[in-house]
Amino acid sequence: MTDWSTAVDPRRPIAARSTTDWSRRKLAWIFISVALIWPFYNHLVENWISRIEMQIALHLAEAQIAQMQQKAASASAGLSAQLRAEAAQTAARDLRYRIAAVRVVGAIDAPTPVVIVDHLPVEGAAEAAETICAQASGWLRRSVKGTTLLIQRDRGQRPATDAGRVVCP
Repeated sequence: MTDWSTAVDPRRPIAARSTTDWSRRKLAWIFISVALIWPFYNHLVENWISRIEMQIALHLAEAQIAQMQQKAASASAGLSAQLRAEAAQTAARDLRYRIAAVRVVGAIDAPTPVVIVDHLPVEGAAEAAETICAQASGWLRRSVKGTTLLIQRDRGQRPATDAGRVVCP
C-alpha cells in the first residue's frame, strides 16, 4: 500500500472521460428540476385536495343542518300549539283578574245612569260589563237589566273621564 508509483505515472496517459456520458448530468438536472418544481406542484395538489375536502364537508354540514331544521320544525309545531294554548289561557286568566279588580265607586241615577268605575281594564268597559252592571245595581238600588249606563273612569282627585257606554245584559 505504500507504493504509489503506479497511481501517478507521468508516462501513462490519463484517460479522458467520454463527453457523451450524460448520466450524472442528467441525474443532477432531473434532481434540480424536481427540487425547483416540487413546491409549486405540492401547493397546487394540496390546494386541490383541500378544496375537494371542503366541498365534501360542506355537503355533509348542509345535510346535517337540513336534518336538524326538520327535527326543530316538527318539534316546534307541537310545542308552538302548546305555547299558543298556554298564552291564550294566560291572557284569559289575566283578563279575568283585571275584570275582578273593577270597582264601582259611585253612581248617579238619571235617565241614563252615570257610573264611576275604578280600575277599569285597558280593554274598556264592555269587557267588564257584567261586573259593572252587578255593582251599579247595588249602588242604584234597582235592577239595571237592559239599561244603558254611561261609564266614567275614576282618576282620584282629578275629574273623571268618559270610558264609554254599556248596555247591561
